[in-house]
Amino acid sequence: ERIQNRILLDKYTSEKIFLTEQNGSDVRELMMFHGTRKNNPELIYNDLEESFNINYANMGSYGKGIYFAKRSSYSNNYCYIDSKHNKQMFYCLVLAGKSEIYNGSQTLNTNFRDK
Repeated sequence: ERIQNRILLDKYTSEKIFLTEQNGSDVRELMMFHGTRKNNPELIYNDLEESFNINYANMGSYGKGIYFAKRSSYSNNYCYIDSKHNKQMFYCLVLAGKSEIYNGSQTLNTNFRDK
């Protein structure tokens, strides 16, 4: 089932324009999968402000972050299972720009536009 939040799509488009202005051709759009495990995906796609909010992220293999996968088989391990035992995951359009590497003692800066 396709669910599209128009407000978040408009924010995505604005962010894409901003990143393109900042990074030039370094901005890539990727279709990727994301599982929410115990969190109902409805809470994420109905959020008109943030959608995927880093403040609610857990520590993963590479630290605190929001992880996306190229293959659904990987995200299947993190999918949400509803009361009828249906599995749900996101298939998302993701902006990929510059990466940063943090060591374990550093705090993630969640206000990326201040850089």
